[in-house]
Amino acid sequence: EMERILMPDYAPDGGAQLREGQQLRLYQWQAIEVLRRRHRLLLGDEGGLGKTYTAAGFMVAEPGALPAAVVCDAHMQRQWKEKIEAFTHLRVHLIKKGSPYALPPADVYVYRISQVAGWSDIFATGFFKSVTYDEPQSLRTGASTAKGAACKVLSANTTYPLGLTATPIYNYGDEMWHIMQFIDDAALGQWPEFEREWCDAIGNGKYRIKDPKALGTYLREQYVMLRRLKSDVGQQLPKVSRIVEHIDYDEKTVSAVEDLARALAIKATTASFVERGNAARELDIMMRQTTGVAKAMTVAAFARMMVEAGEAVVLWGWHREVYEIWNRELADLKPAMYTGSETAGKKEAAKARFLNGETDILIMSLRSGAGVDGLQHRCCTGI
Repeated sequence: EMERILMPDYAPDGGAQLREGQQLRLYQWQAIEVLRRRHRLLLGDEGGLGKTYTAAGFMVAEPGALPAAVVCDAHMQRQWKEKIEAFTHLRVHLIKKGSPYALPPADVYVYRISQVAGWSDIFATGFFKSVTYDEPQSLRTGASTAKGAACKVLSANTTYPLGLTATPIYNYGDEMWHIMQFIDDAALGQWPEFEREWCDAIGNGKYRIKDPKALGTYLREQYVMLRRLKSDVGQQLPKVSRIVEHIDYDEKTVSAVEDLARALAIKATTASFVERGNAARELDIMMRQTTGVAKAMTVAAFARMMVEAGEAVVLWGWHREVYEIWNRELADLKPAMYTGSETAGKKEAAKARFLNGETDILIMSLRSGAGVDGLQHRCCTGI
């Protein structure tokens, strides 16, 4: 039956009550029908294929999916409400507190990941029939954290757990076991089984997946994971123009840390086991920041050149020191900030400023921007 659903000529049997003018694409229907039968699914479709709409479509297509919970990063809570209400007639409530209160009537309740820890007792009642984890890699540390323990209770007491992410792996791959504990805790067995079957120990309590392609194939064969690219579903866009610009850097910034870097490098290769690990991490962090700072002035100049040529630009970076340089050098352009230091409300305001044309530069943290949609309506240039 699963094979039949995933065939190119599959025709869905049921329907979904969507707003006028809205419709689900075939590949979205296929994910809905797999989840309906499998009850548990990690949807790893490439970014831009409408994973949010697939989740909303399931909520209206499957009578047993409501009331539904959505767990997402703080900056995504309002976007979820807007997307669901624009696509369906479902009533959506944004959870306001990290402790239980009398919930108003609604079909979908959207939690920020930081709020779930205090709701475990409510989750245990089975009130929610389905749960959608947006970007579940935020749960990669497993049930050892308060948020992880609460989500484990939530998954155990819902009929349909669904995870949405194009990037389930952030580090070495072993976190896939933790993520799958919230989707289907039987899919990869107990940790000792998973470690023996799939992992190589690399020291310091870390494990690397021996054969990532084999693991992906296994999860797809179990129909617990679906992963489609735009090219698989006929949604591919024209090829992106990638321009590598070799830029000058501030030699003083690099030379200022050379002595410390040399000392850390020596310690990382000659000291005790624990000291080696700590020194290697410190060196890695320091050099990432140093190279970012050394390039920041020239990157700002390049961004200014693009804006003066009439382009709106998303400027991606990582360290606070880099953002400070960019803000100083581009102050007259009044860039908007979407990084880890802004609240969810400030992030929304920054995004709105950019989309409304009040600024031509949006400075965004690589991780804080996960899942954000709509920037493509304003610009097609990223640095």
